[in-house]
Amino acid sequence: MKKLLILIPIFLFACKKKDEGTPLIFINQYPVSIAYYDVDVNTNAETLRFQINYYYNDNNRFDSIRIENTTYKFDYSQLANNGKVKLAYNNLSLPYDEITYDNTYYNLNSYTQVFGANDTSKNAFQYDSINRIRHFAHAYNNSMNDFVLTQTYKKDTVFVHTDFFNNACISNDTIKNTTTDMSKNLPYLLFTKSDNACGNIIFQNILSAIPLSSFINKLPSKIINNNTQSDFTFVFDNTDRLSEANIAVKNRTTNIISKKFKIKVSY
Repeated sequence: MKKLLILIPIFLFACKKKDEGTPLIFINQYPVSIAYYDVDVNTNAETLRFQINYYYNDNNRFDSIRIENTTYKFDYSQLANNGKVKLAYNNLSLPYDEITYDNTYYNLNSYTQVFGANDTSKNAFQYDSINRIRHFAHAYNNSMNDFVLTQTYKKDTVFVHTDFFNNACISNDTIKNTTTDMSKNLPYLLFTKSDNACGNIIFQNILSAIPLSSFINKLPSKIINNNTQSDFTFVFDNTDRLSEANIAVKNRTTNIISKKFKIKVSY
């Protein structure tokens, strides 16, 4: 029984509730906002690229998530029967998104954007036996950015192979992890998949804002791709929650920094 309880994802259930078909949230452990900044390499001046704001309902679930000028309103009416959550846009020209969960661990199975008739974008996920992300596939109508990403694991290292089909580009990244656990309440893809050598992996949509699975990932220390390396440093608040991530992209031969980014988390 204890083993089963450990496997149940913290970010989906609240102890005071018995509704095991509903993903619940501990508000005081979840962020109220995450801001992503570009940082000037020479002056360290910060320019906000985008911000994610979280809102919760009376049942301690996501009521809505706002990313820039788009608000995703969560509709849980189909969750119990078929694992679906509808995300209605605030923009009437964009009908809705849809996310689906498995019925065992509530890992995210797919994220589909429905723009109009025969106009969709679908992201599908697969996990290994301990709920680590194994495959991530993105497909969009006539897109040059369709890809399949595969992750394999060896001790504190994650090997990431991404194949962009339509432009025949392949990217191989190596993530070196720290020994520090990354909260399940934070979006893993935002910290590790903003881009790679072939282009964008995730955009400013719901995948940059929500957790994926019950697995507790480690915070990355560096991501290496050929002669490019992204170094991470982290700042924590007085309750050991992650409050800031600083990312510096450099040439591995010269150690010259070409880009800097910062992610600020507020609770």
